Amino acid sequence: MLSISATEGLPPTSFLTKSTYLVDFLPDRIFSPALEPKEQIPSWYLTAMRISQKGLYALQALTVLARHYPDDVVKTHDIAKAERLPEKFLEAILRDLKRARFVNSIRGAGGGYLLKRPPDQIFLGDVIRSVDGPLAPFEDAESLRNRVKRDDRHRALFQVLLEVRDATARILDRTSLADICR
Repeated sequence: MLSISATEGLPPTSFLTKSTYLVDFLPDRIFSPALEPKEQIPSWYLTAMRISQKGLYALQALTVLARHYPDDVVKTHDIAKAERLPEKFLEAILRDLKRARFVNSIRGAGGGYLLKRPPDQIFLGDVIRSVDGPLAPFEDAESLRNRVKRDDRHRALFQVLLEVRDATARILDRTSLADICR
């Protein structure tokens, strides 16, 4: 289950720098640029996928809704309280998730949010792309493919970055909300 606040409970594969979590997917690699001299920045840090605070909050909110699927409508306030998220920011995120067709909203006193599809049909990669854009350390997959083809001098570097992007995408595209709520 994904339940991470900006101030506590960081999983062993992530760390916080400003409002971005850098995810390495390798449990033995934790690095904080604020704590290390610049000349000691590990190479994997340069290719780590960046998930914005907004993206992380979106995933946290969706996991709450997944746990209540299909029966319960959940109020924004209850999601914010359960995950210790800023309520105003969460409201904006939920509106974005509604526009992206991940959630439905119900108006009125008994209103709130619920998933539009079953949790096993909502994949983390789709959510992150919707909120944060391409799943790439920099640029998108097509740009990296073009660099591999055109930049003879740095072809090997861009090929590695493309492989990192592809591996990340494979993991996130096969992991559903249902998977992380088990």
